[in-house]
Amino acid sequence: MGEAAWAPVLERLVRERRPALVRYAALLTGGDLRDADDLVQGALVRTFGRGRPLREVAAAEAYVRQAVLRVFLDGCRRRRHWLGLRHLVGVP
Repeated sequence: MGEAAWAPVLERLVRERRPALVRYAALLTGGDLRDADDLVQGALVRTFGRGRPLREVAAAEAYVRQAVLRVFLDGCRRRRHWLGLRHLVGVP
């Protein structure tokens, strides 16, 4: 079984554009580079874990940037939802 066609694109994207992606994610996290790095990692998994037929680094970066935003917004929604429920499960 051969290497996936998108694997070289992922390798180049991470090598060449990861710092820019982390800086973009840091804008969303209020400058927290650890959270920003986690966002980028989650976005990479979300984008390339589905085997998208991405053949160019620029197109892959655009997908990952959108995924960074979606991962961030999903996390915000989960936190807001939990904040509305935690009083129901908390033990006084």
